[in-house]
Amino acid sequence: MRRFSDALALGAVAVWLTIGVAGAQNPVQRPRVLSDAEVESAFVSKKPPLYTTWMHRNFVEGSGLFRLAIDERGIVNDVGVVRSTGVRELDAHTIKALKHWRAKRGAIRVIDVPVTYEAPTEFKPPHVLKPKENRTGARNDGSTLGGP
Repeated sequence: MRRFSDALALGAVAVWLTIGVAGAQNPVQRPRVLSDAEVESAFVSKKPPLYTTWMHRNFVEGSGLFRLAIDERGIVNDVGVVRSTGVRELDAHTIKALKHWRAKRGAIRVIDVPVTYEAPTEFKPPHVLKPKENRTGARNDGSTLGGP
């Protein structure tokens, strides 16, 4: 029984050394951070992350770095957080949006994409409500369609 366990341990070491040598001959390319211009040219489809009304109202901001694993067809297979924006909701919306990005076809690659959210200087609602009109032509604000 002892000989079997010794042989098994020796075999495991041989496999580990073989993998180590093969890995040394084929080093994995380290991801690099893309500039804004490189992001523009590398991707054919980029849906921006959702910035909700709550985030807008509360002046939520942050900067982060996200790692994308892209296959040869340009499909983003995985998104990871290298450096968080510091706000869980921003990270979640960013990851969701980045998963739908499409890159140009090419080699399998891993890239880092910087993301920055800046708070607006003043709150502007996404839509402005107009006074509702009723069937008689009168508005809820007291005026009529025909005049004052």
